[in-house]
Amino acid sequence: MSDKFVMAWIECLKDMELCMMTADGFNAAFIGVTLERGLPRAVYSYDKCIDVLMKNERMSHEDAIDYMDYNVTGADMGEQTPIFVREEAI
Repeated sequence: MSDKFVMAWIECLKDMELCMMTADGFNAAFIGVTLERGLPRAVYSYDKCIDVLMKNERMSHEDAIDYMDYNVTGADMGEQTPIFVREEAI
């Protein structure tokens, strides 16, 4: 997706007097937003996040997975922690 897509969601939520926590640097991997019970949460493609790290940070595939698992998906930022979804079979 794009920065415009992420910003459109942020504006939409702002109109509903809601906010959403996003994962810095991963707009290209943004899929959408959960709108179930509780506060909205940003949803990202785990696999596209790996691609972003490999491209933008010049990490190997293995290093990108290690980084994602430890620094991104392993981080608990409260009830609005973004969700990372696997789209490809392991």
